[in-house]
Amino acid sequence: MLPKLKELGYDIHYIGSYNGIEKELIEQFGIPYHGISTGKLRRYFSVQNFTDPFRVIKGLGEAKKLVKILHPDVIFSKGGFVSVPVVLAGKSRHVPTIIHESDMTPGLANKISMPSASKICCNFPETIPHLPEGKAVLSGSPIRAELLHGDKKRAYTYTCLTPEKPVILVVGGSSGSKIINDTVRSLLPQILKNYQVIHLCGKGNLDPTLHNTEGYVQYEYANAELADFFAVSELVISRAGATPSASFWHCANRICSSPCQQRPAAETRFSMPIPLQNKDSVRFWKRKHCLTTLCLTRLTIYT
Repeated sequence: MLPKLKELGYDIHYIGSYNGIEKELIEQFGIPYHGISTGKLRRYFSVQNFTDPFRVIKGLGEAKKLVKILHPDVIFSKGGFVSVPVVLAGKSRHVPTIIHESDMTPGLANKISMPSASKICCNFPETIPHLPEGKAVLSGSPIRAELLHGDKKRAYTYTCLTPEKPVILVVGGSSGSKIINDTVRSLLPQILKNYQVIHLCGKGNLDPTLHNTEGYVQYEYANAELADFFAVSELVISRAGATPSASFWHCANRICSSPCQQRPAAETRFSMPIPLQNKDSVRFWKRKHCLTTLCLTRLTIYT
């Protein structure tokens, strides 16, 4: 969406956390990045529950200052707790705000922001009853067009893998997943007998002891090369949110997804694009050791 908005002549500024992974990604587009203090409002006990409210208050002050200086015509929020101070600051300066809710039921951050929003876009018709009357817009999930046009040859060149064995793409989200990372790495001797692995392990999660492992490559995250990774992969194993999952469902051949406890497999399947809802191209594992089962006993169903 950002490249298209720049193409249309919009002046774009991005507000995020001080050291979030999004900072590196956004700056690659030449878009000014503004960091603010942020905290998480948890529904469970944590020592950080006593300090994070002060970070949120500080972030609100910083967001108000930025909104006053930048004087935007509109604010677009994709959710997350860093967006809450920005949305509230926009309301205080009478700036229209559009929120996009990716999940079927709104998360806590978006619930807090909803009263301050002008419009709320959503992916699913079932989300509309959870949104304030008159604000809901059924927009679907934005997918980067370039993800549909990956190139296998570029992927082989970039990763130094070969066409001799099928490729598995493992994705644990921008911050990574310790369970996925540890499980995949512990099973590499078995997996690499028949497959190659591209592992997006999240920021700060690279394992230097595996750098020269034949058939295995690891990256903290992928940007432009992600489309090529999709093109070369026979299977995607993911633990990801609604927007990344939508990208996988549109671009990948086969997907293995582990739904969260709050969303059963049936509901996760229902949230897919209609053509995939009743196909065997998607498998779900709920247990903690799902990847062990997948990699050792069930992988053959995909190839």
